[in-house]
Amino acid sequence: MIIEIISVILVLILIWVLGFLFMPNHVFMTKIQTSSLIKKIARQIKGKNKEETLKNAYFYVINHFSNEKYLLVLNFWKISYMNVDKLLRKKQFVHCTVQNNVLINILVNTGLFKESDFKRKWTITNFGAIHQYVVADIKGKKIKIDTFIRIFKEIN
Repeated sequence: MIIEIISVILVLILIWVLGFLFMPNHVFMTKIQTSSLIKKIARQIKGKNKEETLKNAYFYVINHFSNEKYLLVLNFWKISYMNVDKLLRKKQFVHCTVQNNVLINILVNTGLFKESDFKRKWTITNFGAIHQYVVADIKGKKIKIDTFIRIFKEIN
């Protein structure tokens, strides 16, 4: 009986790890995309400096995408969405990794940022899900941006 329980736990862990490894924007990042819509939004959110632009992009993303936790399971297929242009065409729920991908794409399209200005970080939530957020580096200042949990703050 104990061997069966351990076997089930190991299989679940294996599925969880493989899912993490093969889902887009966890380990294998998608390329920065450019379109007329992405460029238009990038122009709209571009501020006087990098930090203002970062805040504008953060508010754009949290106003465009919802974050209802119950939709994580109901809309599980959306974790693999990668077409930023298509995602920006309607307000909807998308997972944290997808929101981060949109955020970074918009910011790079402003011309103020490079993809290397952002680090994607992972954490495990209280209920065992893998969660991703972004840390931006602006002139040595680190800013944690979590559009899914709704956090924008300077960190050490």
